[in-house]
Amino acid sequence: MDAFQEWNPNNILDAISHVRFLTLIAHGFYHWMGKFTRTGEPVDDLTGFEIYNRYKGTWHWWDYLTRKSYPMQGLGHLRVVLLLGCKTGGDKHPYERDRDKKEKTMIAEPQPGTIAEAFWSLCAKVVIFSTTDAWSPIVKEFVRLFYEYAQTKTIVEAAQAARNEVIRKAKGMGDFRYVETAYNILMAIKSDAKSLRLAP
Repeated sequence: MDAFQEWNPNNILDAISHVRFLTLIAHGFYHWMGKFTRTGEPVDDLTGFEIYNRYKGTWHWWDYLTRKSYPMQGLGHLRVVLLLGCKTGGDKHPYERDRDKKEKTMIAEPQPGTIAEAFWSLCAKVVIFSTTDAWSPIVKEFVRLFYEYAQTKTIVEAAQAARNEVIRKAKGMGDFRYVETAYNILMAIKSDAKSLRLAP
């Protein structure tokens, strides 16, 4: 799969089992990510339910193209998943009322029923998500910085450095929406993933 592709939920579902890190940038709303029609209806959505059902447990699924049966798998092979769309991890920051802690705290678990929680419950090592409306300029800058920093840092260090940088830039722009987007980029980390890097 190419680094950048047109949004296609079927391709994404298939690719999840073949990659170590995954970045999805699209419209989001709690349990799904996808596109909107001109009238505001969701289309081509990918849901947490689909991901969970496709990758849970140890039963087999039939691939009609190859005409073979394949075992299902969890997502423990995913080193990092970036789900950057509106409210992909819910709508509550753990320190919503404390501005100082909100700025400094990036570690949180996604809320139940969200698309981020589907990846988290299937054992992806690090899941990065949003708990507010995700404005595109901030999200794209975060992704760019994350992958730049991840060349020399651990995944956790790269995510924290990228978030700190986008918070600084968002404050300089003076747009409250951008600052809130930056504050609400959060990360769930499995206990064995604190020193994990993109490459083994």
